[in-house]
Amino acid sequence: MQTTSPSDAGNITLGEVMRRLDLTARAIRYYEELGLVRARRDQLNRRRYDEDAVSRLAAIAEFRRAGLSLDDISSILSRQDAGGDHCAHIDYAVSRLSERLKVLDQERREAEAALSALLGHRQAAPWPAIMELRA
Repeated sequence: MQTTSPSDAGNITLGEVMRRLDLTARAIRYYEELGLVRARRDQLNRRRYDEDAVSRLAAIAEFRRAGLSLDDISSILSRQDAGGDHCAHIDYAVSRLSERLKVLDQERREAEAALSALLGHRQAAPWPAIMELRA
């Protein structure tokens, strides 16, 4: 890792990144271990992030909040890093997020069905048999 002076402009501390992006230090360090983002080190060996690294961490955080796996995120970032078609990483991210929405929609339908079955059995018994819920 590169060593920079603590006073260099454009280098953001780990604490500031945590505050800006609502991430834990552990998560940020883990993303570094996976090679998803790089930190520079200052003369006191403290992590420092440039704006590109912070933007990358913001994207990672947003994709994680959307439910994408780290493998998916790694693939998105790899496509971005590869250059070439400047929309390839966006197209891949859109496809992964669309797939995630389909899964969430199916889970929502299943939860609504279970809720409806429970409400239908509310007065019948204290706890309906699980097989009755699927009927």
